Amino acid sequence: GKLAGRVTVSNQFGATLYIQDRTGGISIFNATMSNAVQIGDSVQVTGGTINAFNQNKQIDGAVTFTSFGPQGN
Repeated sequence: GKLAGRVTVSNQFGATLYIQDRTGGISIFNATMSNAVQIGDSVQVTGGTINAFNQNKQIDGAVTFTSFGPQGN
């Protein structure tokens, strides 16, 4: 599936970043992506697997992402 949102945490917690849209937010565990985006960037993510970490949902595994930069800010 596809997921789109705005980055609210990039690499401040290491390999975990967070994206959010008007319906909610989710963490994505991917070091490559967390180091490639900045807070405020609009992104689209495909692939990955939804799993639980510390009883919270997160996306991990192989993801493909596109960063559109800080559009709409």
